[in-house]
Amino acid sequence: MRDARFHLAGVAGQLSGSASYEQNQDNRLSTISFAFDGTGARVELPRLLKQTLTIPRAKLIGNYDFSRDAIEIDRLELEHNFGTSTASGVVTLNERNPHFDIRTDFGAMARAGAEGLWPLTISPRGRDWVERNLFGGRLRAGSFSINASLEDFTRRQKGDPMREDAILLDLDFEDIGVRYLAGMPVLENTSARFFLRGSSMEVRSVGGAINLPAANGETSPLKVETVRFFTPNSRDPLQAVDINFVGAGVTRDIMRAINRPPLRALQKVDFDFERLSGTVRAEVALQVPVFAPPAKRKLRFNVQAQTRDLQVEGALGPFTLTQGRGDISITNEMLQAVGRVKVNGVDGGFSWQQPLVATQSDKARLAVHGFFAPQDIADLGQGWAASR
Repeated sequence: MRDARFHLAGVAGQLSGSASYEQNQDNRLSTISFAFDGTGARVELPRLLKQTLTIPRAKLIGNYDFSRDAIEIDRLELEHNFGTSTASGVVTLNERNPHFDIRTDFGAMARAGAEGLWPLTISPRGRDWVERNLFGGRLRAGSFSINASLEDFTRRQKGDPMREDAILLDLDFEDIGVRYLAGMPVLENTSARFFLRGSSMEVRSVGGAINLPAANGETSPLKVETVRFFTPNSRDPLQAVDINFVGAGVTRDIMRAINRPPLRALQKVDFDFERLSGTVRAEVALQVPVFAPPAKRKLRFNVQAQTRDLQVEGALGPFTLTQGRGDISITNEMLQAVGRVKVNGVDGGFSWQQPLVATQSDKARLAVHGFFAPQDIADLGQGWAASR
């Protein structure tokens, strides 16, 4: 066959190629092998793809196995307007319920290209999140695998999870920006790996920085080590999503960010965190139904931080605090801190417990402990105790 033109259900192009057949011992057809080259193809399927796909060149090699009633795709190669793709696998034509076991690999392309190839019928909620929360960047590589029957898609009720291994969309981005939670700054210049499975959705980032607003109107970078965004069922809008990240930066700027929306963690603490200096490394765990309506996005948080070189600018009552180091824990209910600090030049241990629930505010506690010489006690302004 040479230069045969076709137009079928929104797919048009030109084909050249050949097919051959084999027979079994009973002189019945056992296999039909085929190899085709396509040119000038155009795919317009608005119910499946958001953008028109143009395919200047394509190659298909495969066969039809009569004994299995299956189409075996040895290799499908596509050059399209976003980049290149290859696919292989088997479609078993099992009466009215065909089964698909196919993997498609994508080459490097712009992020917009990856979104253009994302079928509209595959996780609209996940697709919407990607379009709203990924910025710039480039796809290094990606793949889409399907191991499911037609009924796995058609007989499932809306909102029901799919079998986890039925599909896997794996997209590997570089130099991309990601906003993991509405109201929070974008994580910039990171690498991000996106996984969409039958039920779950996961995003992992390594490196990059979140530019927090600083008091002088400039920005203060929070250097991010890792981030993980995970929901076991992306089809349930009320399912809480786990967002975990690890990063380090300037103490006052991180505490300011923790006290802004959406966390607002320290509103009930009567302390000016702008007076803090030093650095902190924090591990933050958030739980929030990201896909729910805003009124139902109840946020749970757990912040575990280690601070170094902590200092409070100016006096804190009769005390000056310098060279602090310790561990800080912040949850919806409680702020707790333990460590060591120099108070008026005297080194000692401290513990601070500050309830963040209004009904528990009278249970706030601050204690300093250690072994002090009489002069240390005097330096702490408690000379009366040394004379007893």
